[in-house]
Amino acid sequence: MNPNLYILISVLLAVIAQLSFKKGVQHPEITGKEKHLWSMMRLVFGRYVFFGFLMYGISTIFWLIALSKLELSYAFPFISLALVLTSIFGVLVFKEKLSFRRKLGIGIICAGILLIAQT
Repeated sequence: MNPNLYILISVLLAVIAQLSFKKGVQHPEITGKEKHLWSMMRLVFGRYVFFGFLMYGISTIFWLIALSKLELSYAFPFISLALVLTSIFGVLVFKEKLSFRRKLGIGIICAGILLIAQT
């Protein structure tokens, strides 16, 4: 399999993890009323947050495979794709707003990724 595909799978799983974390902390039982240890334990073991941890674990496995086949200096910048995709899905799924500066930053990150991909 193409090593770049391992990077892509790792990044996509990390994005899913972040979306799951966000969904998990929006649970009505967690929103600001309880801030003690018990509520944090319920948060961590909630189904969405737990699923996020699972996705990060699987993402790490794919990342390690990618690192075994690619130079770190080539592979690591592609982690920035997670930032780009998470921001886009934050808008699509959670109706978040992206300011002009965030959009500009995302564009700059994408340009950097394209430059690295061509090496």
